[in-house]
Amino acid sequence: MVILHLDPLGDRPLYLQIVEQIEEAINSNRLTDGQPIWSARKIASHYHISYQTAERALAELARRGLVRRSVASGTVVCLSSQTQQICPAIRHRVIALISCWEVWGTQPTHTMSEMQISQAAAQRLASDLWGLIWAYPGSGDIKKGFSVAELAKWCHRVKFDGALVFGHMPERGLEWLHHQGYPVVVVDAEPIGPFPRVVHDNYGGMKAAVEHLLELGHTKIAFLRGDRPYHYSVRQKAYEDTLLQAGIQPDPELIISIRRPKPRVADAIKFWFSLPDSRRPTALAAGSDIIAAFVAQEAQKQGIRIPHDLSLTGYDDEPFAVAVHPPLTTLHVSWADMGIAGANLLLERLQNPYLHQEGETEPTRIVVPSQLVVRESTAPPASKT
Repeated sequence: MVILHLDPLGDRPLYLQIVEQIEEAINSNRLTDGQPIWSARKIASHYHISYQTAERALAELARRGLVRRSVASGTVVCLSSQTQQICPAIRHRVIALISCWEVWGTQPTHTMSEMQISQAAAQRLASDLWGLIWAYPGSGDIKKGFSVAELAKWCHRVKFDGALVFGHMPERGLEWLHHQGYPVVVVDAEPIGPFPRVVHDNYGGMKAAVEHLLELGHTKIAFLRGDRPYHYSVRQKAYEDTLLQAGIQPDPELIISIRRPKPRVADAIKFWFSLPDSRRPTALAAGSDIIAAFVAQEAQKQGIRIPHDLSLTGYDDEPFAVAVHPPLTTLHVSWADMGIAGANLLLERLQNPYLHQEGETEPTRIVVPSQLVVRESTAPPASKT
């Protein structure tokens, strides 16, 4: 920071004196690209002027494109449009782990798979001696569940260098973090914007589950999903496409999205088994293991035998999948690999700030594969055994 010579009795407003002297220092190379500028509070304190005057001066410098301001890196000299887009230098060696997962409208709650993702990411970062700080700003999967204002308040209270976002943070939140200079990587969600992300193969996994049921001889296959998050829409698309590829037109009445207060899992099972034999499903592809576990429980109550009357598949291979009666055929995903991949991607962005800046048209997208695990909950239709 250069020494400022301010004249409170001069003709020029104080904020313009600050702007002009800093601009002259930049033009004469006394301040160089990336060099830090004092904060408004420090300038005000040192030169005995009001905070508002100092803040106005820095805002004007930013408007002229001479400095870049962010919560992460403060105010620094910024002489090129490219520099404005790069990640700030590592200052605090702290990463924010921001959870935007949501389960049944309760915050903060996690499934076992989500806990595995976040724990693996945390362990990977801690192994490189990064400090970690957690935040739960709400989820974009529920109405009024997320607020940029609340996120901004939290960010102004803490210091960190980059953010690993788990689950669905609305694009306006991701954009706010980006504009503040924080490198951001999203795990287990597909944002619309140009944000690097790590996901698992929702489409390929559900395709494998439906193909497995088709190979067993099932042609009347139902699909039961939740109304959020995005995974269910991708899995439903795979379910429909796979049936069409097999020459089977998906029946809209065999696709039900459960939500609160209704329809519940019990309502779906009761409805399907009230259909005539020609339309009654002999197999059910559930959108998650949690839904499949409720199906198994409800089937037992209604006297429906799995897999004799209804073959059942889940998705996620949660630890409880083997405890479902009968043990659940499902899709296994290495959740730990997702967390580690997300952490590595963020570290890459932090340690190589110029990487991916020039010519990048598509965001980095890492896909972790799913693997079918066949257990006792699936079998050929009863008529074919």
